[in-house]
Formats: sequence, C-alpha cells, structure tokens
Amino acid sequence: MDFEACEGMDSTFLGVLAGSALQLRKTMPRGSLVLSGLNERNRELVGNLGLDRLLTVDDTAKGAAKVDETTALATTSLSDDVVAAREVLEAHRNLIEADGGNATKFKDVINLCKLQLGENSPRICAQGRAHALFSNPICQSGDRRHIVFAPMATTGDASASATLDRFSLPDDAGHFGPYGGVYVPETLITALKELGEAYDVARKDEGYIKELRHHLKEFAGRPTELYFAERLTEHCGGAKIYLKREDLLHTGAHKINNAIGQALLAIRMGKKRIIAETGAGQHGVATAAVCAKFGLKCRVYMGAVDMERQALNVCRMRLMGAEVIGVEAGQKTLKEAINEAMRDWVTNVRETHYILGSALGSHPYPMMVRDFHRVIGLETKDQIIKAEGRLPDEMIACVGGGSNAIGFFFEFLQDPVRLIGVEAGGRGITRGDHAARFEGGKLGVLQGCKTYILQDADGQIELTHSVSAGLDYAAIGPEHAFYRDQGRVNFAYACDDEVMEVFQLVSRLEGIIPALESTHALVHGVKRAKEMGKDELLIINLSGRGDKDVSQVAKLLGVNAQ
Repeated sequence: MDFEACEGMDSTFLGVLAGSALQLRKTMPRGSLVLSGLNERNRELVGNLGLDRLLTVDDTAKGAAKVDETTALATTSLSDDVVAAREVLEAHRNLIEADGGNATKFKDVINLCKLQLGENSPRICAQGRAHALFSNPICQSGDRRHIVFAPMATTGDASASATLDRFSLPDDAGHFGPYGGVYVPETLITALKELGEAYDVARKDEGYIKELRHHLKEFAGRPTELYFAERLTEHCGGAKIYLKREDLLHTGAHKINNAIGQALLAIRMGKKRIIAETGAGQHGVATAAVCAKFGLKCRVYMGAVDMERQALNVCRMRLMGAEVIGVEAGQKTLKEAINEAMRDWVTNVRETHYILGSALGSHPYPMMVRDFHRVIGLETKDQIIKAEGRLPDEMIACVGGGSNAIGFFFEFLQDPVRLIGVEAGGRGITRGDHAARFEGGKLGVLQGCKTYILQDADGQIELTHSVSAGLDYAAIGPEHAFYRDQGRVNFAYACDDEVMEVFQLVSRLEGIIPALESTHALVHGVKRAKEMGKDELLIINLSGRGDKDVSQVAKLLGVNAQ
C-alpha cells in the first residue's frame, strides 16, 4: 500500500498517516506500507514519530507530484477501538508540537473526531494536505467495528456533508428546511397526528423493532446481496460497478420494507382496513402481500393507464386478495391514484390506514418511509466495506417520489461519497414530456407537502411522461429537495430511449432484468462508470426487477412476447 507525498504536504496528513500505520500494524505485515516523495522536513517528522519503524520509506521517489488516494482499512475488535483512537490522537498531538504548535488544527481534531471517546474516526483524502470529513464512520458489523480511512470526493457535493446533521430532519412540524410540512384537509389532521405518535412510540419499542426485523428477514428476504457486476464493469472500462440487489426481495422491489413497517403500525393502532396507491404496481403488490399475511382488508388505487402497462402486477394484487380500483380521472397515472386514495382516507379515516408508498406526502410519511428503507443503506455500507475495505466513491439511485433513493443514501449523507439521484427525462425536457422535477420544476404544494413540482405559471400541475410508471409523477420527496439545495445530493435524468437501450444491455451482460425505474439509475451509472477511474467504486441501487415490464418493453421494441 503506497502513500506518495507531494509538495506542501502538511503535518495534519502525516498525523493521519501515523494513525493509519499504528492501526494497520495489527493487520498488515511490517513494511507493507510504503511512503515516498518526502522532503527533508517531513522525513524528520516521520523519524520523530517512529513511523520509519512501521513503514518503508522509498528514497527513489523524492519530489513526487501526485498523491496516491489510498484507502487504509483497519479492523479492530470492539475493545480495541478506544485504544486505537487514542493512538491516532496522540500521533496528531506529537506532530502538532513538532510543527511549532497548531492549536486550531488540534482543536478541530478533538471537536470533530471525538477520537478520545472512540466514537468516530476520520475519513481522509490525501491530496497534498489532509482534508477531513468526520461523522459516524464507525460502522457496526456483527460484533466488530471497522475504522475506515477513505478518500474524500473532490466535488463540492460531498464536502457539504461536513455541516449536515441527518438526524435533525425533519423538525417537529415535518419540515426539511422550506420543504415538507402538513397540507391536508382538517379531517386528516387527527389521523396524521395519531400516526406520528404511534410511530414515535413504535420505533423506540424493542418488541416492535424485533418483529419488524423478523418479518424483513423471514418474509421479505433481507439482507439483499451487494453484487459485483463484472461484465458490465468490463463493458464500461472504468469504475468497478456494484449493484444493490433490492430486486431479489419478495414481491420484487424495495417497497416491501415500508409495507411491512406500516402494516405492523396499522395493527398496533387497531386499523384493519388498508388502502394504498400504486404506479408501477410494486407498492401495490407489496401492500397486497402484507395484508394477506396479516389478515388485513386491502384496497389499491391505480391509474387506468398504469393498469394497462402493468397488467401483471394488477393480476398479482388480485390473486393476493386486494381490491384494485382503476382511476379514470386526469392523466390516469400515479398522481390521480394518490388523489383517490386520499379521498378514500378522508371518508373512512377512523378504521383505515393509508400505506403511502413513497417518501412524500404530509408528515410523518416522508420521515417514516425513509426510516423503513434505511436498511438498504445500512446493509450497503457494511457490505462494501467487507468487499472492498472502504466506502464507495459514488452511489446512484432512480428517483420518483424518492423512497429507494433516500433509504440508499441516508447512511452516507455525512460520508465523503458522491450521491446522485436520476429522474425521468421521458421523451426529452419539454413540457409534458418528462418527469424531471429539477428541470423546470418550481416550489409548490401537492398532495400534502411543499416541494419541487412540475407546474405552470398559474400553479396548475403539468402533464408528465415516463416509460416507467413508477417515476411518472410531478413532485419529488421533500428531503431530496432539501439535500439538493444543500448541494449534498446531485440530480441527473435519463430519457426513454436511453432506458430501453440499457435495459437490454444489463439483461444481456449480467443476466439480470432490471425494472424500468431502476434502469434510469443504470443509464447514468453506465455513463459515470466510463468517466471514472478503474480504482474507483460505484454502487447502483437496483430497486426492483423487470418482470413486470417485459410485455411493455416487447411492445415498444416491436417484439412478439408470446
């Protein structure tokens, strides 16, 4: 493992290097760390620290101009974490004293790292000087913890994470900055308050958490695999591509995580009738499945256009006992299905719980749906560290309302990882032809919350289009809007023709048929992988499988599906 010095490398970087060496000596052979390109002053500091006994100093590479962004992974037992952390802190202290004293840097190290408590460890980008981003980097993995030193992204989006506190959002009123909130008829205020209170109690209840985890494992099939897409990686010729396989879950998508969580809440609240909306049908199928399992009455609202293009999922819902109601109003897609579900809820609020399927709507839904999907990111973080010894450089997910994406991203919001959501570009970015809210959308209120919405100058909701029913929606989840404003999550879009091409590409190269929604993320992932270096890691969330889309794709391609 090589650490290459460069002009102007400061004592802070050497302090981090010292800590890395002290930790890595437990897991790596002596001399396996190589430090090159040192000037005389830094060589003296290395000698003072005794680092020359821990790593090999290469005299042949003096004056090297570039820093090798190397990730050092140290796995120590839980009891050793505090000891290792104190060693890092002591290494920093020695260096700062040797460097004439730098109280500000030392204070920052103590305040930001809290290393003396063993709570956190720095993730470091070695690019001439040490840039540190500190927050929640010790990741639980069974009975061990991983202390990770990872390269920090060079783009501004990851640096924004230094000031974020992901657990502070939403506030008590359900706001993510200017977004979110509660915008519903008075009839639903009591129901939302009851739901919020029930969820607040449940998420602190060990019995509820244990039951949820049990069903996620036994019924849904968690954990899902993190899969190295070897042939797709070879095809792109750049970054190493991993797929988070949410498509392997029971019912075929990530939606089952939230459906189980909310069904258990409904039972706790004594609600025996469940309603839901669905676009691509995956949330409807997940809701129908949990209602069948727990003996709950189920009604699902679905736009007539979506029922036609997702006929397989309509059949699956009905086989599991759900009543599927076609919605003929408006554009006959997801927005209209949500409208009808909300009308039903207003009418039958006393005995009915609405299992909303995405991270949008009124508080507490965006928070609650996010929390039920956090398992995606938690598993991903643990799996990539086990597979590669470090965090990924970039993560990509498709974004409709945003449930899979926020669950995938949340555990990485305060880590030095680039996060990209991919919206539906449809036929192109012209009015009525797409569903990319950040390409022409404006702040507004739709179906319970304030967020970015595709609307005209008079505030009327514009028509949307996407080849994927699940992304064909005029608004985006409020938490995504907030993190986009903060520069923490970037957004791109993929058009229908690109989606069709990559749908076939991934099917042929990997033997995995992705959902059209997930394929939007794959489109951008293929582009980015080609632009990234071979030493970089890219994870794409494969949020659902494409069985439901095969007939539609065959029709669009002019292929006989019989």
